[in-house]
Amino acid sequence: MTESRHLCIAGRAAPRGGPRVAVLLDAGGHILRCGSRAARLFGRAPEQLAGWPIQALLPMMPLTPATAGYNAAFVTYWQRAGVPLPLWGADARGARLPLEITVHRARRPVAEGTAGAAGDILLRLRPRAGAGTPADADLRRCLAAAAARGDGVIVTDRYEIIVDINEAASRLTGLMPARACGQRLADVLRSGMRVADGAGAGRPVWRWSVDGASRHVEPSMRPFVDRDGRITHHVYSLRDVSARVQADDLMQRLAHHDFLTGLPNRALFDDRLRREVARHVRHGNGFALAYLDVDRFKAINDTHGHDAGDRVLLRVAQRIARGLRDEDTVARLGGDEFALLLSGCTDRADIATVLDSILLAVCSPLRLADGTLLRPSASIGVACFPADGTDADRLLQAADAAMYRAKRAGGRRVAHAEPPAAGPRPARAVGGRLSSVWGLLAGHRG
Repeated sequence: MTESRHLCIAGRAAPRGGPRVAVLLDAGGHILRCGSRAARLFGRAPEQLAGWPIQALLPMMPLTPATAGYNAAFVTYWQRAGVPLPLWGADARGARLPLEITVHRARRPVAEGTAGAAGDILLRLRPRAGAGTPADADLRRCLAAAAARGDGVIVTDRYEIIVDINEAASRLTGLMPARACGQRLADVLRSGMRVADGAGAGRPVWRWSVDGASRHVEPSMRPFVDRDGRITHHVYSLRDVSARVQADDLMQRLAHHDFLTGLPNRALFDDRLRREVARHVRHGNGFALAYLDVDRFKAINDTHGHDAGDRVLLRVAQRIARGLRDEDTVARLGGDEFALLLSGCTDRADIATVLDSILLAVCSPLRLADGTLLRPSASIGVACFPADGTDADRLLQAADAAMYRAKRAGGRRVAHAEPPAAGPRPARAVGGRLSSVWGLLAGHRG
């Protein structure tokens, strides 16, 4: 909180809800002395409370023996702020008591014979103004309704200082009441929350990371006012919409990715190809587009069944993906046909290195679930931008024609697109490296 904010808040008169009562704590938050009036406020005897942690009376007070440094900073902050801290207390029956509390460093004798030593903490309490009014009852009804729905609830005062968090909100956000209460809501949100991308329906969605898992929360806020129309509280209801967000993400993924392999589908690949063309037109660079088709895939399906065919396609997809760089793209266009975008790759020697490696990997033996050993093969056609086409459609046609030339030549090879003015010529390996590749593959043949 900025200094100007301190001055602004301190300049406002605190509401008068009754006389203040005192509770003296040690540096770890245990009760040393509790005045008789304070004890009566909580429905207990003064001697009964000695040695109790302050959370027995004020569940949201963030003072514990294990956090001495934080305790000192907390006391310093609120003493300098000069404003009451609104919290809920709990009496002997468990009823909630709306209180406002001022926090002080105890350095001199205090009321009712309570003496404070250096490091001790003095709390002065009184019932919060407006408690028991229709607005307060409306607030309680709102909290009860949120709890019945299973929603998380964060309650702040008029200055957006957190005064209460229910159990559901703690589960959703990972915020512990003892730590969060007394902090500004904006500071807590900045430290642990992100606005989720694509939050729909015109409403924001917060994304929290709790114990390594992301949860999506849809917030809504309602202000509460007193008889004079002044805001007393803000109640933030938090609804867990993780399942809805996951379903939306799944629908988006299924619309743009192949269900079997998880690769981009034809629609997403077409979009990436056209973007790649536009990018290289602007910057004057080039790239390569390749079509890969599994040879005699229908025979695999007919002989070994569709489950075996799916296994072959999945392994082919994985082998292709492992042979590409992060900036490249591989997509399954449908059936046994794949497309590859090699960004910034126009040199035939470089293309030969990449595609020969992929072809060798794709054609490696593959064992089916029943133990059958398959030796898949593939044909690849490649076209380069801008030499073989200056738009997406021409590149696709050139790569597709080159792939069919590779098939007609017997498969298991790479063919480059023919120059537009040249006559047909036999398919060959890119860079003339076919012989070395098939020399390695020959050792796998039975």
